[in-house]
Amino acid sequence: MSYNSNDGVSRDDLYRRFRESLSKPITERFFDEDELVDIFDYAGDIDDAYARVEVLCCGARLYPESLALADRRALLYLDEDDSDAMAKAYLADNPTISTALTDIVRLEVNRPEPDKAVAALEFLLSQYDLLSDEETIRLVDLAIDMDMYPWLLDNLDILRAKTSFLPSLLYEILNEADSRDDFATGIRLADELIELEPFAVSYWGALFKAHARAGHTEEARSAFDYAKALTADDHNAALWLCDAVVRHAPYLASDAIPMIKAMVDDEPDNFEFVDYLCGLTMHAGRPQEGVDIVKAYLDRNPDDFHALRRLLFTNADGCAPYVEAYYALHPEGFDEDTLDEIVNTLLLNNAMRSLAAFLEMSSARGLLTVSHTCALIEAYFAGAKFTMAARAADSLRDFTPLVEIPLKGAAAAAAAVISYMKTGQESKAKNVVNATRRQFEATMDIAPMPVRMVLRSALATFDAVERHPASDTLFWQYHDPYRYGR
Repeated sequence: MSYNSNDGVSRDDLYRRFRESLSKPITERFFDEDELVDIFDYAGDIDDAYARVEVLCCGARLYPESLALADRRALLYLDEDDSDAMAKAYLADNPTISTALTDIVRLEVNRPEPDKAVAALEFLLSQYDLLSDEETIRLVDLAIDMDMYPWLLDNLDILRAKTSFLPSLLYEILNEADSRDDFATGIRLADELIELEPFAVSYWGALFKAHARAGHTEEARSAFDYAKALTADDHNAALWLCDAVVRHAPYLASDAIPMIKAMVDDEPDNFEFVDYLCGLTMHAGRPQEGVDIVKAYLDRNPDDFHALRRLLFTNADGCAPYVEAYYALHPEGFDEDTLDEIVNTLLLNNAMRSLAAFLEMSSARGLLTVSHTCALIEAYFAGAKFTMAARAADSLRDFTPLVEIPLKGAAAAAAAVISYMKTGQESKAKNVVNATRRQFEATMDIAPMPVRMVLRSALATFDAVERHPASDTLFWQYHDPYRYGR
């Protein structure tokens, strides 16, 4: 993140003006050198590679001798090419350029050995009396890339004296402290940043997050209250705060709800806002209300895939009509990768009601693979819908695919066999046993441990079929090896 503005004009305003100029004749693009540098750095903050390239093209026309823009070419090559080949080629073609940024890039693409890392950083630092905002940020990035986070902390006083904009330095190190779970450093730096800029919501947010992650409940609550008061109309800051609450301080969900509720009231069809309101409401202990919030949104926006996905992941009752409404608008359904992702996520989260509702609609349209049919059998079984589980198993005319996907196949086979036995269909149960047992036993000898465990469970179920015929109704009525309580 870059922080400085250009003579009172925000970088966001400069960036927007530059983007607008790109649709006009090239002769109408007038920006001074410092403005282009600021636009380039800001475009990097928001990951707009196109704007960065266009800035350099504009700069090459207007300021062909600009050293600052030459530096940015090195940064572009470094950032956009993971192999570092372009940055190395640029530095090789321009060996006489020696600035803080190009020297940083040189170290990024030619990392010193660990025992020489400190000397390299100290030598680099000694060459420059004062580092700009971008130079400070890049130096911190370099030290982190070289695994020299302790060096940053040990030399923080020296770095303070070298930077032209102290918040950049402190904020970058604070973010790294957060990623390393160094809560004490994060709290200390956030406190210092607040002293420098008392009304910066990002600093109060960082202090809240550090306290929350450290388990300091009261301190987190206090910092959150300050941060919330400063969000005003800053939706991005409000969403960040809501996300931090969900992840690190769910006990503050009720306090965050009014903030996001106001945003939903202003933009009721913005699902990002609705999604956070649903999540916070659930964390506040009102799950049905959270579900109803998403359903109300889908009533107005039935074709919103992200909202449908969110509803499914709540595992709520009554999802089927919303799946059906989505299919009515999108009869082609979902591509196989998307279908797999939804099914697997629902399975992993034991959202079996939603899984059954979702796959029923897909099945009615002939969109299920064998793997998805296995999941549908499991979903019905988990809901004690044994007749429906047996009916889903009936659709598997050939049981060969079950042994070809042993992890899912064995789970589905066990669920199918128990469902058949509970519904008095012993011959069908034995068909599954006879078609799969030998291959499952052979796979046991070569499969990894998770697969072996599932196979062992299925084989134990097969053994139960041999010992207890379907006429042993008392046994099969209470047979509950997976502890679903039925």
